[in-house]
Amino acid sequence: MKKIISSVLVAGSMILASGVQAASVDDFDGASTLIIEADGSQNATYTGAIGGTRTVSVAKSGPLGASAGVLVPPGVYTHSADALTTATSVITWDANGTGLGGLDLAEGRVFSVFSFEILSIDQGNVDLTFTVKDTLNAMASATLSGAGIGLQSLAFDEFAGIDFTSIDFISLTINGGVASDLVLDNLKTVPAPTTVALILMGLAWFSINRKQQKTALVA
Repeated sequence: MKKIISSVLVAGSMILASGVQAASVDDFDGASTLIIEADGSQNATYTGAIGGTRTVSVAKSGPLGASAGVLVPPGVYTHSADALTTATSVITWDANGTGLGGLDLAEGRVFSVFSFEILSIDQGNVDLTFTVKDTLNAMASATLSGAGIGLQSLAFDEFAGIDFTSIDFISLTINGGVASDLVLDNLKTVPAPTTVALILMGLAWFSINRKQQKTALVA
């Protein structure tokens, strides 16, 4: 039985790696460069972004400039404020104002975490707030503060009352401190570790049960 479980765990890991590892919200690749200066907003139609479009806006406070947007190449989102200046930028995914129409972000409850990669950041000086609204108009936000370089995540459980099987709106607000900069990439939904464990346990049970049934039939 241990060999069966071990084999199924390996097979399940391969399935997850190749099949249900992640679903892209926005990888910021393949689009033309869209960098806007402070106090402006623009829409970008982009098939790589969820809902087909993203809207970017940026506002600043201070004597100098700020900017935000997608830089191609290499295909990343950048947020930047000059000296003595703070900035807030917002990325919105809502199909250019028409809504995502009840999009299932949970994908049968396989996915339960927002994941993204921070390529550079002024650590401790930037807060990232995700806001999600479902088709029943429930809205919730969750904030990640003090993040460093590397993979970061926010669990769906952080968004109280949201039905992730019927999403209408997603936004990411980046609040930067004085002269704070950020570069991020690869915003996705992924399985939580507990979800992966449950899937693998289910696969193991299924394999063991089938082996027992076959043994009974042969006997």
